[in-house]
Amino acid sequence: MKNFNLVSFALTVENFIKDETAIDTAHMLLIFSLIISSKPAKSLELGIGKSFATQAILAGIKYNSSGTLTCVDNLIDFHKIEPTFFPELRNRGVNIIAPINEMDFVHNCKEKYDFIMSDADHEKSGTWIKETMLLLNPGGLICFHDIGTIYPNSKLILDAIEQYGYSKILFNLNSLPDERCDRGFLLVKKDKI
Repeated sequence: MKNFNLVSFALTVENFIKDETAIDTAHMLLIFSLIISSKPAKSLELGIGKSFATQAILAGIKYNSSGTLTCVDNLIDFHKIEPTFFPELRNRGVNIIAPINEMDFVHNCKEKYDFIMSDADHEKSGTWIKETMLLLNPGGLICFHDIGTIYPNSKLILDAIEQYGYSKILFNLNSLPDERCDRGFLLVKKDKI
């Protein structure tokens, strides 16, 4: 923890909340809290976007002084051109795999992870949820962003999690007028069975 500055992270989060397309503040802080409390050795992020969730995961890893992060993105949001912030993420130790179709990565990945953040392919990722869950170690946590919104994929993900009987909680309530929590954030635990 000696290299972590909570005030600096809080100020960073405050800058992110101004972006309407990014993950909301409450869910970003939830990601950070999940990382510092569950202490995953290996984390995976599917869909980097503007890297706001990535920043929360990295802040948690820094706070814990342990853990690794692999990020996967198809770069469609960037017209298949690597964004300018990728070198900074790599300098901070992030293993970036891009451009690659997230479905192809999930179907071909041989690694297992303790924490997965999924904010990828809002149209189709629900069709490979079983394969995504296979990437998660028993007892691991997986989060899905934009659940319960306009994306039909949300229902596929919720239905699959129900079908497989995983423990879950959906965070989708606003308490402030400028919050975007209603976009939905699903937290799932892969029970040790």
